[in-house]
Amino acid sequence: MGNDLLEPYVRAVDAFFEGPLRRTVQSLGPPELVEPMLYSLLSGGKRIRPVLCLVASGFFPSEDFDPFHLNHEEKRLFFHAAALECIHCYSLIHDDLPSMDDDDLRRGLPSSHKKFNEWAAILAGDALNTLAFYLVTRDKDDSSIKNSQILSRCALRMVSGQYLDLSAEKGSFLANRKDYFSPHSEEEKMQLLETIHLEKTAAMIEAAIAMGAVLQGLPNHRAYAEFGRHLGLLFQMVDDLLDETQDSATLGKTAGKDKKAGKLTIVSLLGLDEARNRIGLERRRLEERLEHLPVSPGIQRNPAPIFRSLIEYLVDRDR
Repeated sequence: MGNDLLEPYVRAVDAFFEGPLRRTVQSLGPPELVEPMLYSLLSGGKRIRPVLCLVASGFFPSEDFDPFHLNHEEKRLFFHAAALECIHCYSLIHDDLPSMDDDDLRRGLPSSHKKFNEWAAILAGDALNTLAFYLVTRDKDDSSIKNSQILSRCALRMVSGQYLDLSAEKGSFLANRKDYFSPHSEEEKMQLLETIHLEKTAAMIEAAIAMGAVLQGLPNHRAYAEFGRHLGLLFQMVDDLLDETQDSATLGKTAGKDKKAGKLTIVSLLGLDEARNRIGLERRRLEERLEHLPVSPGIQRNPAPIFRSLIEYLVDRDR
């Protein structure tokens, strides 16, 4: 990610994905299904969600971190973190399909349905979705049950957000019903956009931080969930801005698609200057929330300074 405080987490996540997670996936299905699953799961990306989970848990990877020599609690943490990326990758595979966002490029590589074919991509996405809950429920302890509930609830919200996003762009099958609400005023469109952002993007970032807080041992993870929700809003605002201002080579996906498709974005509704102002305001609000995050005694690293560094990275990133 290019941030000194975050790099140890990124290295640890990458090592776990290339090692134990790869082995786990390879053991669960036929090679013809495993290949497109691993293609999306291991093709790079920022892996922000698993990193957020590790940070929120209070864990800090040592310099000699070895993903094959973890204690029971560390294994559980990393598999829960990996589950978040499984859900994220499944959503990207389905997002890129011709019937949805119809994108041929993802992370600078051919999207899954272009690399393989459409039905293989759909099934790989289905398998990753299912794999996520297998990883979280490997243990039957209270924290695993609670995190399974958080993950399922937030994944459902993510799908709801995708539906709202596509129906705003393509038209809903409910459009001919008398009770169907279609936003017309700028205020109504802004309310719809915030709902889409909260559900489609922020829900899974909220899940990542809330799940980490559960594994930290906090009896109440609400402050972390609320922080994650607003961090997700900031993330999506910056994404909207980058789609308007960066090229495809930098983004690793097709640039300008939102504008071409007529999608609701913070830029389409407010313009570039006001979008930047909103991003700055949300950043300041987030930094204030950091002052109120509780921590369990005995954790390896206080999450707040690392979250502050992550906010800086999210705002300053170019892809």
